[in-house]
Amino acid sequence: MILIRNAEIYDPQFLGHRDIVIGEEKILHIGPQVDPFTLEKLDPALQIIDCTECLVIPGLIDPHEHLSGGSGEEGFSSQTPQHRIL
Repeated sequence: MILIRNAEIYDPQFLGHRDIVIGEEKILHIGPQVDPFTLEKLDPALQIIDCTECLVIPGLIDPHEHLSGGSGEEGFSSQTPQHRIL
């Protein structure tokens, strides 16, 4: 189990400073401070991460963009078109 403490959370709006509890590869809780001693009773291997002065935002997976088109690994038909700025 993982306890992420004091994270500044955006989801995408600002939710404030909260704790996040992760267990079995899922988010179990996002909310006010969690008592770590209670969690240690459930999981003695509890990992605590202090995120004071850190931002936590929803998963942005590979957010880069090819503005002049890109990819095309399988030839021209698979290439993404160029973005147009108006």
